[in-house]
Amino acid sequence: MDFPEEKSAPPDTKDVEHVIASLQQIIKHEDVRADVVANKQLRNRLAEACRHTMLRLEQPWDSIRRYNYAVFDVAIAKTGHSMGLWAALVAQSPKPVHATQLAETTGVQFALLMRLLRYATAQSMVEQTDVLSFRAIEATRTLSMPLMKSSFAVATEILFPSALAMDAYFKSSGSEEPTDRGNTLFQQAFNTSQHCFEWLSAKPDLGQDFFNLMIVRRAGLKTWLEGFAVEKYIDVNDNTDRIQFVDVGGGTGQQALAVLQKHPEIAGKVVVQETPSLGALKLLQKDPQGLTPMAADFFQPNPLKGAKAYYMRNILHDWPDAECRVILGHLRDVLEEDSVILLDDLVVDDMEMHWHPSATDLTMMTLLAAKERSLAEWSALIESVGLERRENVAYDSYGLNIQVLGRKS
Repeated sequence: MDFPEEKSAPPDTKDVEHVIASLQQIIKHEDVRADVVANKQLRNRLAEACRHTMLRLEQPWDSIRRYNYAVFDVAIAKTGHSMGLWAALVAQSPKPVHATQLAETTGVQFALLMRLLRYATAQSMVEQTDVLSFRAIEATRTLSMPLMKSSFAVATEILFPSALAMDAYFKSSGSEEPTDRGNTLFQQAFNTSQHCFEWLSAKPDLGQDFFNLMIVRRAGLKTWLEGFAVEKYIDVNDNTDRIQFVDVGGGTGQQALAVLQKHPEIAGKVVVQETPSLGALKLLQKDPQGLTPMAADFFQPNPLKGAKAYYMRNILHDWPDAECRVILGHLRDVLEEDSVILLDDLVVDDMEMHWHPSATDLTMMTLLAAKERSLAEWSALIESVGLERRENVAYDSYGLNIQVLGRKS
C-alpha cells in the first residue's frame, strides 16, 4: 500500500475535487477501468487507497450501518445468482436490460426485483442506466459464474456460522487463540467434535462446493510459474530416472501438470502424492495425463526419497505449528543435498497487511486452528526442524510466495 506520510501537507479543496472528478471517470467508463486493471500494480494501489479513504471518512452513522447491514451484500449476491438475475444481465451485456424483461426472464415479481436491483446498484453489483434499466458490469459477470454457487454455499453454511461464534468462543477460552483442530470456533458453532474436513466428508454436496472454491479462489491472480523460475531447482536435462518434481498433497495434480506442460523434458519424472482416502487420487489415477499418482500421507514418512523438488501448495497454512513440524520433518528426511522443498503459501506483511491475507488468516483460525504466517514466523517454523530458507520469491502482490527450503548446511 502506498499512502502519503503523516507529515505531508493536506490537499486543498481543489485537489480533492480533481481526485473526485478522476474517480468518477473510472466509475462511469468501463474502458477507463480496463486500462487501470491492465496495470495490476496501479490497480491494486488505487483500490486500496480508495478503500481506506472511504473507511477513514466514515462518520459514526456510516460505520454503524455498514456493520449492521453487511449481511445483505452476501444475501443479495447469493439470491441474485440463484434467481438467474446476474446471468440474465450478462447474457444481454453490454446492452442494458429493462426491469420488465428481467422479471419475465427470471420469473421474479417485478416489485421484488426492483428492490433487489436498487440495493445491487448501490453496491456496484450492477449499473443502473435509466429508472427501470440495468446493465451488467465487472461484478455482475463475476457473480454470474457457475462456481459462485459453491462460494456462497461455503460462506453461508460453514464460514458465517463459525465466524459468528467468535465472541462466545473467546469468552470461554480465556481469549487465547485456538491451537487444537478439535476445539475451534467451527466445533462451537456446529456443536460437533469432528474436525471441519471430517464433518464435510459426511456432506458430499457441501464438500464438493468446498473443493470447487479451492480451485477457483485464485482466479485472476498471477500463477506461481509466471513469477518463479522452477527450472532453477529441477534438472530438465537429467538423463537418469530421478524424480524431478513431487506435488505433495497435490489433489488432482493441477500444479504438477502445469510444471510438466512448461517442461515436457521431465515427462515420467513428475509425481503427485495424495492420501488414498480422498477422491482426488482416484480421479487422477483414471486420467493421469502423464503424471505419476502415488498414495502418500504427509503425516507419515515419505515413500519417495531423493527427488529434486518437493512442492507444497497451501498445505501448511491448514495446520498448527506442531503438525507443520511433522510434515516438514518427513520431507526433510528424504532430501538429498541438492533437493529442495518449494513452499507455495501466503507470507503476511508485518505492517499494512492487505485485507485478503488477513481475512484468510482468520478463516484458518476459525475452521482449523491454523494460521497464515509472517516471514519471521515462517523462519521460526522452518529452522525448528533443521531446514533453512535459501530463497523467497513473492510472485503476487497479495502475499503469495514461493519459499525454497533445504537442509541446514
